[in-house]
Amino acid sequence: MGDAHDIRSLHWDDVLNAIYDELFTPAFAHNELEPLEALRGGLESDPPQAFGLYTVDPSGSRIGRCIYYPYPEANALLLGYLAVVDGERSRGTGARLLEESRRAWFVSGEYDLVLAQLDDACVFPAANGIDPERRIRFYANRGGKLICGPYFAPSVRPGGERVYDMLFEGSPRALPYTRAGVSSRTVAALLRSQFTMEGDQGVSDNGDFHWLMEAYKEDVSVPLIPVADHRYLHASCVPSRRSR
Repeated sequence: MGDAHDIRSLHWDDVLNAIYDELFTPAFAHNELEPLEALRGGLESDPPQAFGLYTVDPSGSRIGRCIYYPYPEANALLLGYLAVVDGERSRGTGARLLEESRRAWFVSGEYDLVLAQLDDACVFPAANGIDPERRIRFYANRGGKLICGPYFAPSVRPGGERVYDMLFEGSPRALPYTRAGVSSRTVAALLRSQFTMEGDQGVSDNGDFHWLMEAYKEDVSVPLIPVADHRYLHASCVPSRRSR
């Protein structure tokens, strides 16, 4: 894999569209992927509402990309998207992007919590080249932890739908907490910021968001478990939205 580059250095019109189409559109379901113009706006804003890295192979072809979203109110950073072209998967490209982004943004201590959102492989089958179990293994192999609490992703596009039955992963390197858990107040602050920034229409008129926030209203430490134990989390720790 070649060097990783700051994605905000791209010439937007001739490169960003291609990266979006080549890397993200095949890797994420429609309701999980924000529109290109929204992503462009986040990257170009000052201060940025999104930033990330992309990488190329020796021929100059773009083969991987990651996008992060900062949530200053929660001192948190969300890895929104990490994608590698099909022929380069399992060759270290994704791991390299993750490690380089850690060095770029995590070690400064600016963020207390760094998270990724994952489809629950117990709910979402592999389909159309998207394999939730494979993504879970990727984070499990890097020591990832899951927050033992409910999570669903806000709507990220006009007319889009929320994505329910998701998992929240936290990197141990980025968690300055005990191994036992993370602060419920930090998680709640991130959720409030995330749903507000995404413009989710259900925040004020849908009981699901209030149900989600109820899980984090007490000032407690929310337990963490290894990503590899995600089936235990699905069965025992988090009430399913579909069974409420």
